[in-house]
Amino acid sequence: MLRRNARVGRDEIDLVALDGSALVCVEVRSRRRGAMVPALASITPAKQRRMRRAALRYASERQARELRIDVAVVADGEVDLLENAVDFSER
Repeated sequence: MLRRNARVGRDEIDLVALDGSALVCVEVRSRRRGAMVPALASITPAKQRRMRRAALRYASERQARELRIDVAVVADGEVDLLENAVDFSER
């Protein structure tokens, strides 16, 4: 892990890490099992736009060539990592 709670302008990236040569921005979502709104459903299109904006800006500032956004869902002490959970096709 490179950073936690990285501020990028008015946005924040929960975790920043490297996976090989790829810069990985991770959004962490925590929910109790059976919650009214599942963790992934809480990542709205507006939130995805903010995540893309922050990731692109962070990567640009560090001249990263590879970039992806993952989501880590924490529930009942277990962590599920969803790689490439937010794509860059919708800007």
